[in-house]
Amino acid sequence: DVPAAYRALGHAIEGLGGRYLSGPDVGTGEAELAHVREATEHVNPQGNDPNRATARGVLAGIRGLLEHLDGDASPGGKRFVVQGLGGVGMQVARGLGDQGGEVLATDLRAEALQAARVHGIQPLDPERALTTPCDVFVPCAMGGILTKATATKLPARGVCGSANNQLASEAASQVLHERSIPWAPDVLVNAGAVIEGVLTTIHGATDQVREQAGARIDAIQDRLLHLLGRAEREDRAPLAIAREMAGPSR
Repeated sequence: DVPAAYRALGHAIEGLGGRYLSGPDVGTGEAELAHVREATEHVNPQGNDPNRATARGVLAGIRGLLEHLDGDASPGGKRFVVQGLGGVGMQVARGLGDQGGEVLATDLRAEALQAARVHGIQPLDPERALTTPCDVFVPCAMGGILTKATATKLPARGVCGSANNQLASEAASQVLHERSIPWAPDVLVNAGAVIEGVLTTIHGATDQVREQAGARIDAIQDRLLHLLGRAEREDRAPLAIAREMAGPSR
């Protein structure tokens, strides 16, 4: 009984007294969260669009990466390979195209590729996602895509995307660093929905709070620029810098 399972999850979250806030993820969308809301208020409010918020943060991250690489945050004239045209990936791809970028994208669904063509996005064979030269590789599908082997051959100047757990190992992180390919930590750039969800859950889903959330999401650009600059100055992989900036786990 799926609804009962989500209601049980809601009761468990309620028992934490607000120390934990829940939200959508792969396989858990608005329909499932509606059952969670039957048992707790500590859940992403209705009206939030997690795909839009996440995409906004990824686009901010890409601008920060480009500013780090070229001193110019504009995607105009740059080539991007977007892996995955789901709810977030499609919005990222369209956003890059709208800002003048050349966008190539992969997806296993023919209908997603057809929809992308309408917006000037060029379909790419999924097997070529990690072998097509580009300025920024944008992983927006599932995690573990950057192994030591793929990192060794990746023909990109930088990596920034929404996928969780993009690095299959710390060795992949080190390979990218040694090749001077800056990697944008996923926990930073895909945090848009979390930022919006937490602020609107705690302070209310008002227009003012949403505007504040948007400003914090856009600030991902400067946070990533700072992180990558520090990684370059200290000659350390961005993964290590991100862990230090996050602080000790509890």
